[in-house]
Amino acid sequence: MILGGFMPGISQSQNLEVSGQSMGTRYLLKLHTAQSVSLDDLKMDVDSILARVDSRMSLYREDSELSRFNNHRSTGWQALSADTRQVLDRALHIQRISGGAFNPLVRPLLKHWGFGADAEPLLPRPVSPEIEVIRGVAKGRLELNEFAARKSRPDLGVDLNAIAKGYAVDQVAGMLRARGIESYMFELGGEVICGSPAGQPAPWRIGILGPRQKLTTLVRPGNAAVATSGDHLQFFLYNNRRYSHLLNPASGEPVKHRLALVSTIMSGAMLADAWSTALMVMGPHAGWQLAREQDIAALFVVRDTHGFREFRTPGFESFEVKNI
Repeated sequence: MILGGFMPGISQSQNLEVSGQSMGTRYLLKLHTAQSVSLDDLKMDVDSILARVDSRMSLYREDSELSRFNNHRSTGWQALSADTRQVLDRALHIQRISGGAFNPLVRPLLKHWGFGADAEPLLPRPVSPEIEVIRGVAKGRLELNEFAARKSRPDLGVDLNAIAKGYAVDQVAGMLRARGIESYMFELGGEVICGSPAGQPAPWRIGILGPRQKLTTLVRPGNAAVATSGDHLQFFLYNNRRYSHLLNPASGEPVKHRLALVSTIMSGAMLADAWSTALMVMGPHAGWQLAREQDIAALFVVRDTHGFREFRTPGFESFEVKNI
């Protein structure tokens, strides 16, 4: 949903590009640097970071750390890596601020509705008593300490798909900065982070595509990340109703409001990734209000009888390219 483009402005530098596949999607890294860079070494570093995060938080791998945590039927403490604990801690923090709209414990609900790992589409619409049982699982609690985590009930399932990819993007950006690379654009499956040299105009322009896959706007993130969540990305239709992969934990069902898409621009991709999902679940009114309260740069695209309407927080407007 997001396209990257560079606007030249740094002399005696070279444009470099690295791409590949990881975490079930493709990635693209673009650099503008005067350094001598080995693309093979750089690709090896990127692949290593993404493989590490995937081995710890993927639910599509039975051998991942998170899959083992979910499958272990115990309420005792289980050791977890610093990576996974950091992402869990941030996910639980956003869960509290969003009033539960962002919930890393919705895996049983996702599986029930036919989304995510080891799930099959479930038709017709599930009956309410079954939903109530699964909602009870999703209402469980997760505790963290310095080295481990534990579940409040043994059948609790953790899903970090709405935040782990953003964390991986941040880790790649950290590696680039450690190498002294200041001007970069890294995209992983639609999550984007940019780096801009200090004291120079933001060189990267990112195009955000709307629900109909048409360019909605161009932004210059500077040293920030862009993430988008929408109900048109994963869904199925039944009896003329759209069943999205975005679930309302309060009802246990896919969201029913008119909000079609939310894009956020934040300091890191993990935050942008999680908050775009949280605001999308909350809907056009509650989500908009919380975005304003939290000073989140966000674009809301809402369905109406005439098509779509767009709403931007003041923070988002400051990033936009006015003359496309």
